[in-house]
Amino acid sequence: MGLFGLSDYFSFVGGSELDGTRKRKAEVIGYILETCEIKPQDAIMIGDRKHDIEGAKLCGLESVGVLYGYGSEEELSKAGADHIIKDVKLLEEYLRKQGENPDNLTWYDRLKGRTGGEGKETKMIRFGMIGTGKIAQKFWQANRYGKDFELTAVYSRTLERAREFGFQKGRLQYFDDLEAFANSDCIDAVYVASPNCCHHDQVMTLLKAGKHVLCEKPMASNLKEAEEMFSEAEKQNLILLEGMRSIYAPSFEKMLPYMESLGKIRRATLQYCQYSSRYDNYKRGIIENAFKPELSNGALMDIGVYVVACMIRLFGAPVSIKASGIKLSNGVDGAGTILMEYPDMIGEAIYSKITDSAMPSQIQGEDASMLVQEIENIKDLRIVRKGVVQSIRQLSDGSAIKLTIANYYTPKGNNINKTGIKPDIEVSLDTSLLNKNKDEITHDEDNQLQEALKAVEKEK
Repeated sequence: MGLFGLSDYFSFVGGSELDGTRKRKAEVIGYILETCEIKPQDAIMIGDRKHDIEGAKLCGLESVGVLYGYGSEEELSKAGADHIIKDVKLLEEYLRKQGENPDNLTWYDRLKGRTGGEGKETKMIRFGMIGTGKIAQKFWQANRYGKDFELTAVYSRTLERAREFGFQKGRLQYFDDLEAFANSDCIDAVYVASPNCCHHDQVMTLLKAGKHVLCEKPMASNLKEAEEMFSEAEKQNLILLEGMRSIYAPSFEKMLPYMESLGKIRRATLQYCQYSSRYDNYKRGIIENAFKPELSNGALMDIGVYVVACMIRLFGAPVSIKASGIKLSNGVDGAGTILMEYPDMIGEAIYSKITDSAMPSQIQGEDASMLVQEIENIKDLRIVRKGVVQSIRQLSDGSAIKLTIANYYTPKGNNINKTGIKPDIEVSLDTSLLNKNKDEITHDEDNQLQEALKAVEKEK
């Protein structure tokens, strides 16, 4: 850079070291963010290869893939670039445009210290994180789409694990002492993504320290724990939420209006059956955490909660329940069914970690049925009526359209939608035969059968 006279245009330059350290793009980005005290939401990554985009995603940065370098549009798109721009001029236009909308605070606005909406300063919610697994990583990565979120602290059982999660996220505080973490003045709220069995004790500690809590599902191991947690939240006047995203997802919300067209609903069969990637190890005698009941894991706690939550979201609390399950050799449940009784319908919640299901969930109404592919994360939605099949397609702007993908016709070409099949000949059973069992009526005296035979003879 000095050779070409570019050094004066940069206040700081960071990259990989010659000894081979800091060679991953995420490490380089994290190093720059931390050294320069830059928040991820206040920066943007511009790169021409997939490594740039992937590194940006890991660090929670918005990313722009440019096509005037070495990478193709396909490569950048697959890597998950937020934007793809063809040349330098268009990139300049894009960057300038980021600061021109006063109604939306972008990374550019925050970097320049601008305010949003009627000149009001935005208040960032300072979040702490408990847990360093995949779900915690995904939670953090989603942050780059929000405007009011700032990760400030990470707790784990060891400082080493906490730092492994946080090295690429900018300036953070790390804790291996739960009490110190809960009482820290650097956080307003905490996202809890620890093992299920830890939720109660950790959440209670956080609530007593005056922190709002978003806790991963299932929030508690049993009813008693849940009641204690909510009671403490109410006592402290704090927010306590369970991270059950699926029942508030746009695709789920879009499903609700179409249920009105089903008529009176009589049965709902919701299922989530997914063969666990850890079940093969279990069968070999290697029992991983996902199959340990002492950690409050198992089919019901891991995935059954999705179908239960969906059922209650759709139809409310049942009048009564009956449950049965398949227990494996160590006492953990591998699959199960919950029969949920309502005043005028039956609900079935079916779940499994030891089998897969090829069938969709189904909601049966008197006028039509709804088929839902992957109720926990809706991929496809279809309405089947007596004479038509309709598909609900989600659009990128959050709306949806209803497409007719199949119609049913009689052999003569009549569409039966909304009308059903109307017989050409209607024959009532002779009144003298009404009190007889079907087996007692002979062919000769069956007037309906005889009329049908006459009609067939006419068609010959």
